[in-house]
Amino acid sequence: MALSLDSIFQPFNTFFQAKFAGGAGSGTADFRFSHAPVSFVDSDFLSPVQPEAGPSATVAQEIFSGIVDKIVKRDPDGRNVWFAAALASDLYRDEIVGPSLPLSSAGVSAEDGQALIDAFNQMKSDAIGRLQKNRAASILAGPGAQYLLSTALPARWWDKGANDIWISQSFKIDDAQAKTPAPGTGLVFKLRSDDDRVMSVLQPLMQPVAAPVAAPIRAAIAPAAAPTPRLNMATLSALRPMILTTIPQRPPPAAPQLAGRFAFRPGARLPIPPPAPPPQVQPQQPPPPRFQLMQQVSHLPVQQRIEVQSALSHSAPTAPVTSTSVTIGFDYCLVTINRAWLHQGFINNTHWYIPGQDKGTLSADDGHGLPAIPVAFVAIKNLRIQANWSAEDISALENSVQFGPFNFDSTVVNNTISHDGIQIVGWLLSPSPPLPPNPPPVAAAVSAGTSASTATTDTTAPQAAGSPSASDPGATNQPANTSDTPNSTSSASPPVSAAPEGG
Repeated sequence: MALSLDSIFQPFNTFFQAKFAGGAGSGTADFRFSHAPVSFVDSDFLSPVQPEAGPSATVAQEIFSGIVDKIVKRDPDGRNVWFAAALASDLYRDEIVGPSLPLSSAGVSAEDGQALIDAFNQMKSDAIGRLQKNRAASILAGPGAQYLLSTALPARWWDKGANDIWISQSFKIDDAQAKTPAPGTGLVFKLRSDDDRVMSVLQPLMQPVAAPVAAPIRAAIAPAAAPTPRLNMATLSALRPMILTTIPQRPPPAAPQLAGRFAFRPGARLPIPPPAPPPQVQPQQPPPPRFQLMQQVSHLPVQQRIEVQSALSHSAPTAPVTSTSVTIGFDYCLVTINRAWLHQGFINNTHWYIPGQDKGTLSADDGHGLPAIPVAFVAIKNLRIQANWSAEDISALENSVQFGPFNFDSTVVNNTISHDGIQIVGWLLSPSPPLPPNPPPVAAAVSAGTSASTATTDTTAPQAAGSPSASDPGATNQPANTSDTPNSTSSASPPVSAAPEGG
């Protein structure tokens, strides 16, 4: 009986749920395998400014901050998670915090309603302040680029030599634990993509992307399927030269002396060449697989490499795993995530709405919303996967790069495949509440003589003078020690709207 993905998922889920709830984190979270595992090499953590100094904790923090600032897309199977190229912080800042407006509860007194409004305004001002003061200058992206700081615990998760943070663990899974896989749920090898496949996947992603649709309009468009991943400009800049080197080039022109030698001179008689023998037709041999592009992808900077490999993973060829038992051993580090820029109190507050957005549209699991927020990930190293591989598996392994949710980079030795480096294979996700928590208010009682229709049709929101933007200057490599000062615009009380019944 062949193994299924579920036969591996269940022991991992039970084990890491318990580890997270038992001390690594607070509360519970959903465990998911990473559909495209993120692998690292030692050179990823070198500073481009001073590589001779060795791995840099500052570079590692920037890489970590970028990895955990992605929008998640959970697979319907409940086992895997994808990460979009878009930043979760951009959505949070521009489409959630920025346009949010306070909403009073129906049936409360005017005094209590105003207290709710004031509390929300203060919370929104604090959320904007956190976004402003937790920006840092990027080392990897160059002068002027910034990112939002997140911190990891343990901080040295990226250090293979930090033996005190790595714990050995192994799981033995056999056919007694495995149920017959349902169609499409079997365990698979992901095969290496040849250059033709790489080009077919990446070329559409390199086309110009249309301007984004305004949020109130986009909210009315139901996505038919998960969005196609797009590559950002930094990734394209790194990728284009790589692709151009694989295109056959026109041969150089003949040297001038050769051109003069064979030039036609007036009065000269052209020699008549003898008839050529008939061509001999040889049976056409299929060209051997080419993997130059995949090899070059592996040398991209880490952020671009992750993005390209994720895009390729969506359509990677696969082969079924037919072996009936496997032992998976590794050293693991359970890494918790702290985002100082994210105001969890704002996310959990229920007294606000966004003009033009229905309840829950920005927490939809559609590749754009925030259905869940990663709170921890599982990093492993020294991976060893041992099995009594079948003949079919041995054949597939020769051209594979991934076994289920694990990357590997070795041939089969003593029935074992391996990967020594660090890779992120699993995530713990905290489901988001409905965002926004309320629909826009309907015609209902409002104060200060403002009509309900005004509150319903208004698609703008008070904009704080200190609202965060991509051009925010003055960020440093460490968070600034500034206080969250409520802006007069954001802290002023807008017209009080009553929440609709049942909203």
